[in-house]
Amino acid sequence: MSIAFVFASSEASGLMSGGKLYFQNPLVGLHWRSFEEEFVVFDQLSGITYRFDVLKAFVLDVLAHGLHSEASLVLQVVEHLGSVDAAVIPPLVHNILEELQGAGLVEVAEA
Repeated sequence: MSIAFVFASSEASGLMSGGKLYFQNPLVGLHWRSFEEEFVVFDQLSGITYRFDVLKAFVLDVLAHGLHSEASLVLQVVEHLGSVDAAVIPPLVHNILEELQGAGLVEVAEA
């Protein structure tokens, strides 16, 4: 299955909302520690500590470097993970973005 097919299917299902750009909330002050396949992230401003798997940590790290669309993040995750079933990545990225946004770590800007 090609990545183009995955994007077409995801956009048709509404997973990739057009016009939205995601970025790390500029108010958070994150301190990272890694432990094998997990990351512990402490937000200095809120005092909250989060535990992330590699994929969530990767997405948050990418967003710390600038604005990205959901489609852009999916491409970066597919490239980062290498040989994976590309069809499973768009829903994973979508759910990660919702979770990070709900935690206040990520914000959305309309393009």
